[in-house]
Amino acid sequence: TADGRHMAVGALEPQFYAAFTEILFAPEGLPADLPAQHDRPRWPELRSRFAARFAERSQEEWTKAFSATDACVAPVRTMTEAPSDPHLAARGSYVTLGGVVQPAPAPRFGDGTAGEPIGALPPGQVAVQGAHTREVLTSLGFADADELLASGAAWQA
Repeated sequence: TADGRHMAVGALEPQFYAAFTEILFAPEGLPADLPAQHDRPRWPELRSRFAARFAERSQEEWTKAFSATDACVAPVRTMTEAPSDPHLAARGSYVTLGGVVQPAPAPRFGDGTAGEPIGALPPGQVAVQGAHTREVLTSLGFADADELLASGAAWQA
């Protein structure tokens, strides 16, 4: 964008792509010589033209332009900005654990809440792969966690 930020575009289906290009090229309208969406040999040209158009306005201006549409376009947020993004906040995409804001565990099942992850560590520490296998299996209802580990079907660090 004009302010050096980025926009994410996922307008793959025809109706979303049409909404995307309509807004991107407003108010002038679609250029007559714009390559077709599925004209693969001309994708580099299409990418270049989209990038040039996005470079004409700031990220916030583009965010406003696409906000009330089904164009599948969204601002790329920093880790500092993301937790307060209205869409991400409404989906509960971030949690605060030990005073540190971080992406919420996914997928979320049942009532959609994430809660405290199994084997949660203090801020700045990273779990060792397989360190909590027995706890995870047990929390998922596998009464035979030891048997699964012994047979090699699961692995514990």
